[in-house]
Amino acid sequence: MAAAAIVGLAAAGFAWLKAEHRPTEAISVAQSFVDQMNARGEGCRIDRLVGIAPFQTNGNRLRRWVSGRGIDEPELQIEFDGACPLRITLRLSSTQGWQVVRYGTHAG
Repeated sequence: MAAAAIVGLAAAGFAWLKAEHRPTEAISVAQSFVDQMNARGEGCRIDRLVGIAPFQTNGNRLRRWVSGRGIDEPELQIEFDGACPLRITLRLSSTQGWQVVRYGTHAG
């Protein structure tokens, strides 16, 4: 019974380390930007988040934290889809948090 619990905990830990980290603050900034664009009627209608690059796992963030480096990537690209695909590039500022630095539609 104890061996099964240890194996279960190890498997859960391994799964957590390999799971994708979703940067909620950066996603919120990008979503607010998209909502503002949609409200103003700029460009084409954007409906949903489809991806974040670069891909980060919880294990990568843990490794950076243990080595004393910042755990967040300095720049993220967030992809949205709708009537046309939209890529928003965000940079992390040490004083102002995530900021939109570039955006544009692109070929799907």
